[in-house]
Amino acid sequence: MTHKIEATIDLAALRHNLALVRSLAPASRVLAVVKADAYGHGLRGLLPAFDGADALAVAHIDEALELREWSAKPIVVLEGFLDAREWSDFCAHDLTPVLHSGEQIAIIERNPPPAGASAWVKIDTGMNRLGFEPQALPRLRARLAAAAPGLELVLMTHLARADEPGHPATAAQIARFDGVAAGSGLAQSIANSGGIMGWPRARRDWVRPGRMLYGITPF
Repeated sequence: MTHKIEATIDLAALRHNLALVRSLAPASRVLAVVKADAYGHGLRGLLPAFDGADALAVAHIDEALELREWSAKPIVVLEGFLDAREWSDFCAHDLTPVLHSGEQIAIIERNPPPAGASAWVKIDTGMNRLGFEPQALPRLRARLAAAAPGLELVLMTHLARADEPGHPATAAQIARFDGVAAGSGLAQSIANSGGIMGWPRARRDWVRPGRMLYGITPF
């Protein structure tokens, strides 16, 4: 005998979780992370619950192109683009890349984006996975300003241990980020779910809730 297993998704619960993000970070815009088919919950069916988000984030371009068929919201692609062909798709479909390597900057220099384009610049403050060294930011901004003068930038970093309340590594990452961001004039984003719930200093212009939207505690 076979047993049928079903997962029932309550959109009202998702809306409640998004409202919790708003209550914790009322001055921030919300980038709702919906990568991996909304963490396996079925993204297309969940989109009405995320109407209140300011933008949506996915991991890679294939997800973004599919999502663009369903949503006109701004879409941030966390892995950015890998080559000139993908960058062309970003420009054609109004997608926002996260920039984390010099190769991406070089591609933009060779193929400037259309007016109104935007990008997020990832600074490695201690995650040690992807991102530019903090001291590289002035040089990167100069190159981007020359190649794409109207490119709107958001400065971001990713917290490695935000799910451990009080851990000194997170305070150190925030301090490093502040050292880079001070005086830059750029919009800022630090907080993932753990940062939103446990680190008020990490709630900046943009917050990036992921698993907390689906009822999963980061702690």
